[in-house]
Amino acid sequence: MTDLCGWVLGLDTSTQISSVALARIDSGQIMQIHEGLAANDESHNEELLPLIDSLFKKAKLGVEQLSSIMVGAGPGSFTGLRIGFGAAKGLSFALKKPVVNGCSLTAMAWSGRREGECVFACSDARRSEYFCRGFLHSSENEWREILPAGILSADALKEVIRTNTGSGTGATKRVAVICGHPDRGDLEPYRCLEGKAIAQNLIEIALNQKASPTDYNVTQLSSIQPNYIRPVAAKTIRERLAERLNPQADQAG
Repeated sequence: MTDLCGWVLGLDTSTQISSVALARIDSGQIMQIHEGLAANDESHNEELLPLIDSLFKKAKLGVEQLSSIMVGAGPGSFTGLRIGFGAAKGLSFALKKPVVNGCSLTAMAWSGRREGECVFACSDARRSEYFCRGFLHSSENEWREILPAGILSADALKEVIRTNTGSGTGATKRVAVICGHPDRGDLEPYRCLEGKAIAQNLIEIALNQKASPTDYNVTQLSSIQPNYIRPVAAKTIRERLAERLNPQADQAG
């Protein structure tokens, strides 16, 4: 992880919401921040770049003044992640600025942290399933993972929550579920919040040494990749066809 300073652009397209934040950082503190959201899963490609441009105009900032770029690595929407990473790579290449990638679910969970409370972030994985990850925000202000990023059904996720927090009415006071998912009814009666400010949270977590620093990596531009979790489903038609025509090469890889 590198020290963030100057103007940092954060962006995330892992859910139905395009989340963008432009922050000025000095001595490890956010001194100024502008945030933009566009809630339309079908229009990441149309809305992301205008959203970024609007924040630079609001900050009266030239794009060349950017110091680094942060991008949510998912897991999440395959198409959304490709668009977000495409934008981050394009800006990084054009401006010769570093890219830092972080877990989108970690950033989503950050919105619901309370001392001594478990937080579970989830987003739509299709097929009646959730991408999810869970944390405990301890009394020492430490951010500890209790559920690794993965895919679970609503029933399986509720069972994980019960296992980690106990059952009964007391559990509802100790659990927050942050959703980047259109249907939160499956997860009642837990305290459900909508996960929106993912880009801003990516930046905040990177500045918090107790958060989850292993999630954040300065990545070589040529090797930066989203965390699809379902890598086969994320492959293009051309990639799948090439594997069918040359299965031995796929097995060797």
